[in-house]
Amino acid sequence: FKLFLSLLLYHITGFLRGSYSDKLQYEEKIMKKIIISSVAVVLSTFLLNGCSTNATPSHASGDAQAVDYVHFDKAINSKSMQNILKKVGEREGWRMTEYKSNAMIAEKIDAPDEEAVTITFSKDFFYTNPRNKSLESAIKNALPKDEE
Repeated sequence: FKLFLSLLLYHITGFLRGSYSDKLQYEEKIMKKIIISSVAVVLSTFLLNGCSTNATPSHASGDAQAVDYVHFDKAINSKSMQNILKKVGEREGWRMTEYKSNAMIAEKIDAPDEEAVTITFSKDFFYTNPRNKSLESAIKNALPKDEE
């Protein structure tokens, strides 16, 4: 109790002398700066987080699957590859549609279960997504072989 009274007396005398009010004003300034800084940090965090791009690409949202590339013995240009894919696909009963300059969509609609496969290719390789081994095998057999 004596300690409480002595602290109270100290603050009252400090207030009367004027030093207490200076200290209180200093503490208020510091407190305002702390509050303003905190608000700025919180707002900038929300602003930067809201404007950032999604860290996870859309193709990574599903299960990871390995792509099995089928490599060619010799390079084939894009137009020739499209012609090979179209002929092989139609011979195997697929409806072939050009999708991009390096991709075709193969659809089998007369089967009991409809299937759609995207065939992506370059001058050195191709792959199917989802994987279709019978179509891959037919395409492999139609590719020109490297004669050494």
